[in-house]
Amino acid sequence: MTPLAAEPSARTVARGARVNALGVVARLAQPLALVLLTRWHGPDQVGVYILAVAVVETIAALAGSGLQDALIAHLSPLDPASPKAHALLASGFVLAGAGAGAGLLLAFGAAALTPAWLPQVASSSTLWRMAAAVPLFTFTGLVVAATRARFVQVWDVVLLGVARPLLIVGFAAAFALATSYVLAHLVLALAAAVVLARHYPWRPVLQAARGLPIDRGLLAFAWPQNLNLALFALSGSASVLALGVAGLPPREVALFGAAYAIASSLRQVRLVFTSAMSPVAAALLARRDRAALQDIITRSVRWTLSLALPIAAGMILLRNPLLGIFHPTYALGAATMALLVAAPVLNAVAGFSSTALVMAGHVGWNLANTVVAVGATFGLTALLAPGLGVPGAALAAALSGSLVAALQITETAVLVGVTPRFWSRRSP
Repeated sequence: MTPLAAEPSARTVARGARVNALGVVARLAQPLALVLLTRWHGPDQVGVYILAVAVVETIAALAGSGLQDALIAHLSPLDPASPKAHALLASGFVLAGAGAGAGLLLAFGAAALTPAWLPQVASSSTLWRMAAAVPLFTFTGLVVAATRARFVQVWDVVLLGVARPLLIVGFAAAFALATSYVLAHLVLALAAAVVLARHYPWRPVLQAARGLPIDRGLLAFAWPQNLNLALFALSGSASVLALGVAGLPPREVALFGAAYAIASSLRQVRLVFTSAMSPVAAALLARRDRAALQDIITRSVRWTLSLALPIAAGMILLRNPLLGIFHPTYALGAATMALLVAAPVLNAVAGFSSTALVMAGHVGWNLANTVVAVGATFGLTALLAPGLGVPGAALAAALSGSLVAALQITETAVLVGVTPRFWSRRSP
């Protein structure tokens, strides 16, 4: 009997959310890592680093992030001790290896072409060195997905939420930013190997992997979702990259990156619940229990907004003291910060639609939404930033976030039959 069958689904989500909540403070404090990096290495170097991270993490998402969702969707309903589960996990690692190799080549290619489109990085070897993190990041992400498929959320929090920023900061005290980034991901990958051995037996998984199995259902789910999540990662960094392409100096890119990091931390509140909800949603959709899924989404939206709205207000009111922690020269107007906060607040609601769409297998629609997000964000930023600077980039982020949220909510209502609302409908 699976854990989901043994207890109410809402309790499973609540339990996972409580575990994730232990890491939300660390995830909300991730901008503090950027504070230390800026203090130690200066805004100019950090501006180049932010641009390089945007490129590398987009490529890492293309290499394996969709495969992680595919593994959760297909592995969660199975008995983890069954041969079918072992074969599925083996196929996941085979596909992850192929994706990581392709991602590494793509990262090297991006580094070679960077001078033509990111002049701020032209004189730096940052991208060349950081490319090595792509396969390491891919492996760690797949291990975390495998543990989440067993309804264990703790390793997502510990490895990616807490250890990752701490390791980057720790290494940055002694090494260059690019070197610190790669060393941090190497340590994470080694730790992930130990974690995997605690939750799955190595021998049957390795035996199943010898024949290089390719699960067609896993592949069919993964490849469009890989593209979708790569574009999602790009949508998060599209503003930064557009500022770089527009030729703004690294110091301005660093200022926007600091403000964007503060505002984007709001997304972590929603991820506390969607991370726990994903495997439960997959199991409920497999047995066509949409009423239970709607109940879980409604409760989760209510919990998320109760946390996100007060935090958003605090970010706007305390924006300059917060930015001053990064660097004493950093400051923004209240309207600019409010625009930056708007999209994450909308995502606190509409993000549940995205999760439901993916777990229901509608990855193509999710991909289309992300394409819209990237195109709108990059296009509007390129249009508004040259004349308005950072406020123009903030306005572009708010407009594109509103558009995508409306699309996600509408599509989920039509295709899945659930909506991310915070009130419960009474029975007639």
